[in-house]
Amino acid sequence: MRKIDKPSGVPAALQRRQAELKEELLTKQPKFWKNKHYAQPTKKDLKEIYENKCGFCETILKQDESNKGFTIDHFRPKTNYYWLALEWTNLFPLCKKCNKIKDDNFPTKNAKIQSPPIDENGNFILSKCLATSEELLKEQPLYLHPEIDEPLNFFRVNKDGKFFPKSDINDFDLERANEMINKFLGKENLENERKEHIENITNYLRKETSNFLEYCSEDYTDREIRLSFFSVFKTIFSLGDKKQEFSLVGYYMNENFDKFFLDEYELSVQELIKYAYRLFLEEMNTTQK
Repeated sequence: MRKIDKPSGVPAALQRRQAELKEELLTKQPKFWKNKHYAQPTKKDLKEIYENKCGFCETILKQDESNKGFTIDHFRPKTNYYWLALEWTNLFPLCKKCNKIKDDNFPTKNAKIQSPPIDENGNFILSKCLATSEELLKEQPLYLHPEIDEPLNFFRVNKDGKFFPKSDINDFDLERANEMINKFLGKENLENERKEHIENITNYLRKETSNFLEYCSEDYTDREIRLSFFSVFKTIFSLGDKKQEFSLVGYYMNENFDKFFLDEYELSVQELIKYAYRLFLEEMNTTQK
């Protein structure tokens, strides 16, 4: 899970549907909720904004032009929050597995809002429909919102691909972190996929280290290090990019490089790899300036 910066501008197709269905959004009409009323362009927009990934587990969404391989989820379920059915800040993509788990569940610490915010003229108070509105945030949702909450503040990841709550968070955030892990992020299949992800890059580094030790002399140069290690380091570095599957794991690989990759090596080899990685980071910093 990564924080997503969604553009605030509402897609034109979604705006049209909001205008067309104003009365239905103001009153809970069962027939209305049986159908999907956001247009395919809106679904396509969300898929692109989320880098073609599930908003919770970060698995890659099925690639097809019809966009049937994933679901647009309502953070606050439309069965209860019917007036938010077409609210831009309430919509995000989920893989079918996460969507099935989430369903119409929406646990909160405080009481849920029961009716739409309407002014004296019978119009929506749009500012109170935003996911960031004070009224909605007071509910204190236990699920993290990928456009509001920063997952890096809630989770840590180990080299087995397991998520854990961070140790320095308050009780409420701990409850939220555990809710997300127990419901979505801690599923065995996901942990296995993330572990395989980590093992693949670990094996890549192991191979390059073995080749270096076998073919390079003890008086190796920085140039030899660059030729031997920089390709694998670039791969590790790229895994933290939000476009990548399981990019939160990639982030932790980079931030905790020693813990993820060096334990298996004897001390002298650890020092070699750390030196090589430091050279790589220095070059990356120079390139990015």
